[in-house]
Amino acid sequence: MNAVSLAYRRLLAGLAAIAGLMIAVTFVSIVVDVSIRQLGGQPPQWTIPLSEYLLLYTTLLGAPWVLRAKGHVLIDSFVRLLPDHARRSVAKLVYLLCAIACAVVTWVALDTTVREFLAGSTDVRAVLVPKYLLSLPFVPGFLLMAIEFLRFLAGYDSLYAAPASHGAG
Repeated sequence: MNAVSLAYRRLLAGLAAIAGLMIAVTFVSIVVDVSIRQLGGQPPQWTIPLSEYLLLYTTLLGAPWVLRAKGHVLIDSFVRLLPDHARRSVAKLVYLLCAIACAVVTWVALDTTVREFLAGSTDVRAVLVPKYLLSLPFVPGFLLMAIEFLRFLAGYDSLYAAPASHGAG
Protein backbone atom coordinates (compact mmCIF):
# COMPACT_ATOMS: atom_id res chain seq x y z
CA MET A 1 0.00 0.00 0.00
CA ASN A 2 1.47 3.35 -0.95
CA ALA A 3 1.84 6.29 1.43
CA VAL A 4 -1.01 8.34 -0.08
CA SER A 5 -3.45 5.43 0.20
CA LEU A 6 -2.38 4.76 3.78
CA ALA A 7 -2.71 8.44 4.71
CA TYR A 8 -6.15 8.56 3.10
CA ARG A 9 -7.32 5.47 5.01
CA ARG A 10 -5.99 6.97 8.23
CA LEU A 11 -7.81 10.23 7.47
CA LEU A 12 -11.12 8.36 7.09
CA ALA A 13 -10.47 6.36 10.25
CA GLY A 14 -9.46 9.51 12.14
CA LEU A 15 -12.62 11.34 11.11
CA ALA A 16 -14.68 8.30 12.13
CA ALA A 17 -12.91 8.26 15.51
CA ILE A 18 -13.66 11.97 15.97
CA ALA A 19 -17.29 11.24 15.10
CA GLY A 20 -17.31 8.49 17.72
CA LEU A 21 -15.95 10.89 20.33
CA MET A 22 -18.64 13.38 19.36
CA ILE A 23 -21.28 10.72 20.01
CA ALA A 24 -19.82 10.20 23.48
CA VAL A 25 -19.82 13.96 24.17
CA THR A 26 -23.42 14.17 22.97
CA PHE A 27 -24.39 11.30 25.27
CA VAL A 28 -22.69 12.89 28.28
CA SER A 29 -24.19 16.32 27.60
CA ILE A 30 -27.70 14.84 27.37
CA VAL A 31 -27.22 12.84 30.58
CA VAL A 32 -25.96 15.97 32.38
CA ASP A 33 -28.87 18.05 31.04
CA VAL A 34 -31.51 15.51 32.06
CA SER A 35 -29.89 14.87 35.45
CA ILE A 36 -29.80 18.55 36.31
CA ARG A 37 -33.44 18.91 35.26
CA GLN A 38 -34.46 15.92 37.37
CA LEU A 39 -32.69 17.39 40.37
CA GLY A 40 -34.71 20.58 39.94
CA GLY A 41 -31.88 22.68 38.59
CA GLN A 42 -31.51 24.78 35.49
CA PRO A 43 -29.25 22.97 32.97
CA PRO A 44 -26.83 24.93 30.80
CA GLN A 45 -28.43 26.48 27.73
CA TRP A 46 -25.75 25.10 25.44
CA THR A 47 -26.45 21.35 25.87
CA ILE A 48 -29.29 21.04 23.35
CA PRO A 49 -27.67 23.15 20.58
CA LEU A 50 -24.36 21.35 21.20
CA SER A 51 -26.09 17.99 20.76
CA GLU A 52 -27.73 19.16 17.53
CA TYR A 53 -24.47 20.46 16.06
CA LEU A 54 -22.54 17.37 17.12
CA LEU A 55 -25.11 15.10 15.46
CA LEU A 56 -24.60 17.00 12.21
CA TYR A 57 -20.81 16.74 12.47
CA THR A 58 -20.94 13.09 13.57
CA THR A 59 -22.98 12.12 10.54
CA LEU A 60 -20.92 14.02 8.00
CA LEU A 61 -17.49 13.15 9.37
CA GLY A 62 -18.33 9.47 9.83
CA ALA A 63 -20.16 8.93 6.52
CA PRO A 64 -17.06 8.53 4.29
CA TRP A 65 -15.70 5.80 6.57
CA VAL A 66 -19.10 4.07 6.65
CA LEU A 67 -19.20 4.16 2.83
CA ARG A 68 -15.66 2.77 2.64
CA ALA A 69 -16.56 0.01 5.13
CA LYS A 70 -19.84 -0.69 3.28
CA GLY A 71 -21.66 -0.23 6.55
CA HIS A 72 -24.62 1.63 5.08
CA VAL A 73 -27.95 0.31 3.88
CA LEU A 74 -27.80 -0.97 0.32
CA ILE A 75 -30.78 -2.43 -1.46
CA ASP A 76 -29.28 -4.55 -4.21
CA SER A 77 -32.05 -7.05 -4.91
CA PHE A 78 -32.57 -5.63 -8.42
CA VAL A 79 -28.86 -5.58 -9.19
CA ARG A 80 -28.40 -9.18 -8.03
CA LEU A 81 -30.99 -10.33 -10.60
CA LEU A 82 -28.97 -8.89 -13.49
CA PRO A 83 -26.43 -10.82 -15.54
CA ASP A 84 -22.78 -10.07 -14.66
CA HIS A 85 -22.12 -7.62 -17.52
CA ALA A 86 -25.32 -5.66 -16.82
CA ARG A 87 -24.59 -5.68 -13.08
CA ARG A 88 -21.18 -4.13 -13.69
CA SER A 89 -22.68 -1.50 -16.02
CA VAL A 90 -25.42 -0.56 -13.55
CA ALA A 91 -22.85 -0.41 -10.75
CA LYS A 92 -20.63 1.93 -12.79
CA LEU A 93 -23.62 4.16 -13.56
CA VAL A 94 -24.58 4.26 -9.87
CA TYR A 95 -21.01 5.14 -8.86
CA LEU A 96 -20.82 7.91 -11.46
CA LEU A 97 -24.17 9.42 -10.48
CA CYS A 98 -23.30 9.24 -6.78
CA ALA A 99 -19.88 10.82 -7.34
CA ILE A 100 -21.48 13.64 -9.33
CA ALA A 101 -24.17 14.18 -6.66
CA CYS A 102 -21.53 14.27 -3.91
CA ALA A 103 -19.38 16.69 -5.92
CA VAL A 104 -22.37 19.01 -6.44
CA VAL A 105 -23.20 18.96 -2.72
CA THR A 106 -19.53 19.63 -1.93
CA TRP A 107 -19.47 22.63 -4.28
CA VAL A 108 -22.73 24.08 -2.94
CA ALA A 109 -21.59 23.52 0.67
CA LEU A 110 -18.24 25.17 -0.02
CA ASP A 111 -19.94 28.16 -1.65
CA THR A 112 -22.43 28.41 1.23
CA THR A 113 -19.68 28.10 3.84
CA VAL A 114 -17.60 30.85 2.24
CA ARG A 115 -20.62 33.15 1.81
CA GLU A 116 -21.74 32.62 5.43
CA PHE A 117 -18.19 33.18 6.69
CA LEU A 118 -17.78 36.42 4.73
CA ALA A 119 -21.23 37.64 5.78
CA GLY A 120 -20.50 36.90 9.43
CA SER A 121 -23.94 35.32 9.87
CA THR A 122 -24.78 33.62 13.14
CA ASP A 123 -27.20 30.87 14.10
CA VAL A 124 -29.25 32.32 16.93
CA ARG A 125 -30.37 29.78 19.51
CA ALA A 126 -29.51 29.50 23.16
CA VAL A 127 -25.94 30.26 22.08
CA LEU A 128 -24.63 32.19 19.10
CA VAL A 129 -22.72 30.05 16.60
CA PRO A 130 -21.21 31.25 13.33
CA LYS A 131 -23.53 29.98 10.60
CA TYR A 132 -20.69 28.77 8.40
CA LEU A 133 -20.01 26.06 11.00
CA LEU A 134 -23.35 24.48 10.01
CA SER A 135 -22.39 24.04 6.34
CA LEU A 136 -18.68 23.41 6.90
CA PRO A 137 -18.87 19.66 7.69
CA PHE A 138 -20.70 19.02 4.41
CA VAL A 139 -17.53 19.97 2.51
CA PRO A 140 -15.12 17.26 3.72
CA GLY A 141 -17.92 14.73 4.24
CA PHE A 142 -19.27 14.88 0.70
CA LEU A 143 -15.85 15.45 -0.89
CA LEU A 144 -14.54 12.26 0.70
CA MET A 145 -17.69 10.35 -0.28
CA ALA A 146 -17.21 11.57 -3.88
CA ILE A 147 -13.66 10.19 -3.73
CA GLU A 148 -15.00 6.88 -2.45
CA PHE A 149 -17.50 6.63 -5.31
CA LEU A 150 -14.71 7.46 -7.77
CA ARG A 151 -12.67 4.63 -6.24
CA PHE A 152 -15.59 2.29 -6.89
CA LEU A 153 -15.93 3.68 -10.42
CA ALA A 154 -12.22 3.08 -11.07
CA GLY A 155 -12.64 -0.54 -10.02
CA TYR A 156 -10.72 -0.47 -6.73
CA ASP A 157 -13.72 -1.90 -4.90
CA SER A 158 -17.42 -2.55 -5.35
CA LEU A 159 -20.46 -1.72 -3.28
CA TYR A 160 -21.96 -4.96 -4.47
CA ALA A 161 -19.14 -7.15 -3.14
CA ALA A 162 -19.11 -8.52 0.38
CA PRO A 163 -17.80 -6.00 2.93
CA ALA A 164 -14.23 -6.42 4.08
CA SER A 165 -14.00 -8.38 7.31
CA HIS A 166 -11.80 -5.76 8.96
CA GLY A 167 -14.09 -2.77 8.41
CA ALA A 168 -12.79 0.10 6.28
CA GLY A 169 -10.49 -1.99 4.09
